[in-house]
Amino acid sequence: MLTMKRLLPLVIASVLIGTVVSVDRAYAQGLASQMTKITFSKPIRLPGVTLPAGTYAFLHPTPMEDFHVVQVMNEKQTMSYGFFLTIPNERLTAANETVVTFRETPVGYVNTVRAWFFPGEKTGDEFVYSRKEAGEIANAIHQPVLSMPQPGNSSAPKR
Repeated sequence: MLTMKRLLPLVIASVLIGTVVSVDRAYAQGLASQMTKITFSKPIRLPGVTLPAGTYAFLHPTPMEDFHVVQVMNEKQTMSYGFFLTIPNERLTAANETVVTFRETPVGYVNTVRAWFFPGEKTGDEFVYSRKEAGEIANAIHQPVLSMPQPGNSSAPKR
């Protein structure tokens, strides 16, 4: 059974596939202007890391740049779990609440995050996995998964 916990009464979580989450959103001052706190009721997989059930801060550390990077931190924002390369993922309409999408995975497989959409935005961030991880996920779900070469690998991309 999936559970949902609300952190603020006016904010509602939205999930397309996977673990139900609760969301607390904030507009930080300065460079990191988009941040949401999301509570997951089950472990989740992001590129290179599996996080246990809990509350995490998802934020854009550099919203003024053209490239997409998402930082994921603990709830108090005292520990970073990583900076993740993403590509733009478009929706037809913007949602009023945070949307996190997951890949459909077999029973017993860790819920794999596909994309994060900040409230009010039609363009979200789809996470890019390493070739090794993407291959593992693709084999489990029988669908292609975005991938990139491992850092430090100077070989040309495979087609």
